[in-house]
Amino acid sequence: MQKPKITLGIVFYNQRNFIKDAIASVKNQTIDGWECIIYDDGSSDGSDEIILREICNDGRFIFKRSEKRNFTPSVGRNYCLDHVKGKYVCFLDGDDMLVKNAFEIMYGVAEAGNCDMVSCGAPNYNISVPVDFHYHTDLPAAGCVNDIVFVNTPVPDGSAWRLNGDIENGWIWGILYKKETIKDIRFD
Repeated sequence: MQKPKITLGIVFYNQRNFIKDAIASVKNQTIDGWECIIYDDGSSDGSDEIILREICNDGRFIFKRSEKRNFTPSVGRNYCLDHVKGKYVCFLDGDDMLVKNAFEIMYGVAEAGNCDMVSCGAPNYNISVPVDFHYHTDLPAAGCVNDIVFVNTPVPDGSAWRLNGDIENGWIWGILYKKETIKDIRFD
């Protein structure tokens, strides 16, 4: 098997109502050459049964289930980082979905611009209040600006990413990171 371009890590706890759609959004990606590591943080709602059914006989998926609840996604994200095979890594939560060409667009931007990271919005439907998504119309359609990378897709207000030793962001999902850039990072 050829080395994947992208490794996706999905870390979740008790996402029975959403995980099937999250997996489907990964399966529907328009780019070839990805792998997906799914880490279950000890769910008790039967999520694991749904996952095993959805990824059965699909070698692009790796499933790891923690025997105990860790109460943080950090353990699962570190597990994913320890097992990344792709040139790039991206994280999602169990209630997130990717649009079908998300990897194709982000990978293309990253490769064309030799970018350390590319960010975009990702649909999240496990919310009680609607999120007002908007377009950053003042930014280039895609590109690197002082090591800040934007793709002109919906991104929630307050989102900004910077690579100067720190990654400033309220979340890590929906961002494609070059593995070399984050290989020594540990989540706590």
